[in-house]
Amino acid sequence: MPAPAHVLIAGGGVGALEALLALQHLAGARVRVSVLTAGRYLTYRALSVAEPFGGEPAQRHEWAAIAADRGVRWVPDQLTAIRPDAREVATRDGAPEPYDALLLALGARPETALPGALTFAGARDVLAVGEALRALPRDGARRRAVFVAPPGVGWTLPLYELALMTARFAADAGLLLEVQIVTREDAPLGIFG
Repeated sequence: MPAPAHVLIAGGGVGALEALLALQHLAGARVRVSVLTAGRYLTYRALSVAEPFGGEPAQRHEWAAIAADRGVRWVPDQLTAIRPDAREVATRDGAPEPYDALLLALGARPETALPGALTFAGARDVLAVGEALRALPRDGARRRAVFVAPPGVGWTLPLYELALMTARFAADAGLLLEVQIVTREDAPLGIFG
């Protein structure tokens, strides 16, 4: 029987975990898996939208524990380059990591879409959103909060969640806050059909 192929998964989010589980389920002993993550934790970012409104912090799980549980090798480092001819990746702090197959699960890179607007990219922005909510004037004047998904954003559900939670926060606080959502969708939640 040939040696198992070495699959290197680069990425530290839910996509990387899903890839790991799928590989193990579908390929079993035919693959040997390593997971290269830039961070120590897998954070379920989707739940971070509730934090500015008093919700529980997003769940975090240590990659070392996940790797040990799944029987795979964890490489705590950052991918800096792919060298396909050598079948290896370069890392920031360690030696090159070889692979037979490379699976990139790098996720999206949050960036500011509108200058001056508050961008929400998960746990890193919870404090800023919470401060913005607490800073809303309580002078009885009507205000407006606009939630914008710029072109190219394919998953707008977190935008709707933030908008709805902001509307609820304002109503509970007795604020006159009009909440608007701007997306490229033809209808609200159009991405879902």
